[in-house]
Amino acid sequence: MKTTVQLLSVFICIFIFTTSSSAFVHAPKVNSAVEQSQTITNNDLVDLSRKELETKMGRKLKFGERIAIGIVKRKLKQERKRAGNNEPGEVKMDGLGIAGFVCGVVGIFTFGLLSILAIVFSAIALGRINRDPERIRGKGLAIAGLVLGVLSVLLLTTLIVVGLLIL
Repeated sequence: MKTTVQLLSVFICIFIFTTSSSAFVHAPKVNSAVEQSQTITNNDLVDLSRKELETKMGRKLKFGERIAIGIVKRKLKQERKRAGNNEPGEVKMDGLGIAGFVCGVVGIFTFGLLSILAIVFSAIALGRINRDPERIRGKGLAIAGLVLGVLSVLLLTTLIVVGLLIL
C-alpha cells in the first residue's frame, strides 16, 4: 500500500513537471461530473493499453505522460507479482522458515550435517518476514531454525575439539 502511494505521488510529480505552467492558467474549469468520469484507478493503468487510456481520458497523452505511465505500470505489475495470489488480507507461511526449522532439527541428530542449510534458510526467511510482515508469517519457525542450526554447529565443533584433544 505504501509503495502504491509513493508510485502515485511520483506519477503526479512527473505529470506536473511535464506540463507547462501556462496550461494551468488558461485551462477551462471542468465540471465535477466530468472529472469523476475521467478517474483512472491503478487497475486501469495496469490493464488498459495506451489507446484505451487515451479514449478514457478523452485526449492523447503527451510524451512525458506516456513515459510516466509506463514506469508506473511496471511498478504496479511488480507489486501485483510480489503480492502473488494472496488476497489483500491473506497471510502466507514462509517456506524457507519451515525448511530452516526442519534442517535445524535434523541437523542436531546428524551432528551438524544440515545445520549450515538451516542457518542460511532461516536467515533468508527472517529477511523476507521482516521486509513484509503483513503478508508473510513464520518468524518463530525461522528463529527456531536459526538457533537450532547454530547449536548444532557448536555441537559439531565441540565434538571435533574434544575428539582432537583425546587423541
